[in-house]
Parts: sequence; C-alpha cells; structure tokens
Amino acid sequence: MRTSTISVQNVKGHDDNVQTDKVTRSASATPRSGIVFGCLLSVLVAAVAMCLVRGHLITSQPMMFKAGYVPLAGVVAVSAGLERLLEPIASIWNPPGLGKDAGVDRATQLAETAAADPEKSDAVVAPLVQDAADKQAQLRADKTVFYWAFATICGLVISGCFGLVLLQPVSATPVNRYLDLVVTGLVIGAGTKPVHDLIVGIQSK
Repeated sequence: MRTSTISVQNVKGHDDNVQTDKVTRSASATPRSGIVFGCLLSVLVAAVAMCLVRGHLITSQPMMFKAGYVPLAGVVAVSAGLERLLEPIASIWNPPGLGKDAGVDRATQLAETAAADPEKSDAVVAPLVQDAADKQAQLRADKTVFYWAFATICGLVISGCFGLVLLQPVSATPVNRYLDLVVTGLVIGAGTKPVHDLIVGIQSK
C-alpha cells in the first residue's frame, strides 16, 4: 500500500482582501489486480526461461564460496548495484499506463487551477485535490509492483547467466539448482534491506 498527500493554496477574496488557506488531502492505494497479475506472470515467465537457459545453454558451474555466509554478501552487492541502476531508470521511464496516462498530472493541474480561482470555495477545490491524491497514490502503488517485477527479472537473469546462487554454497545437502536460481533472483529483486535483515538474523544466532 502506498500513501500520497497533496496540498494546494486556495485563494479567496479579491484585490487587497485576498487570503489563502491550505487544502490538503491524503490517499492510500493498493496495486491494481491487473498490474499485480501481469507482474507475477512476467516474473514466472522469466523464471522458467532462465531455468531453461541455465539447464541447456549455460553449463558453467555456479559460483562457489570458501566458507560461511559470504554468498549473502555477494547478493547484497548485486542488489545494491541493481537498486542504483534502477533509480535513474525509474526517474525517467514511465511504463505504459503508469505515466502521464494515469491522469496524475492532469488531476493535479485541475486542482491547482481551481485553487488559484478566488471564486472557487474549499467545497469545490477539496474534491479535486482528493482526486489528485487518489490518482497519485494509485500510481505509486502500481509502480512499486512493476519495479519489483523488473528488479526480480533482472535478478533472475543475473543469477542464471552468471551462476550467482544463494542456497547451494551454504547448504549441507544438495539443493535443486532451479530452486536456487529462483530463490536468488527473488532475493536480489527484493532489494538490499531484506537481505541485510537476513544477515543480521543469521549473525545474531
């Protein structure tokens, strides 16, 4: 769930009697089911594709580490690098249906235009501000899921192509290589914080 808050200065009065008061509205939203389904399907397809690639096209051995939980450090490094890469991409690239087409800019402009009109009361401006907040919260929720899926697909590609796996180097028993690939891709896509929390949990035991 993502929350958004929008504020505008509502102008009242004329000439020397002009006053302004702030109209603020907040909204929370969860990702739309269609976005969630599409992202999960994309991750599933990528997972199957990379398992096939790893099983039939790439025959090199997975990365092995000397001892301890060093693989977690490797996953943290890859996750951090991927996050840094996605930051500028996310700032300039809006996926289809999640950019200006979502109506956020238009709704915000309507609210600001109404607020700048002294003839418009709070009762008129407030619903427009609320609509802009609703649309912005929905956009943020949808983009969060989209970029999680994008990061996870990148993690699956990195794991499959370069043999970076998480479970096999630290397991005392054999681990299915496809399961290892998928788990590693999901962990990389989750970002650095979950992996850091996992390392702290392991070290505290």
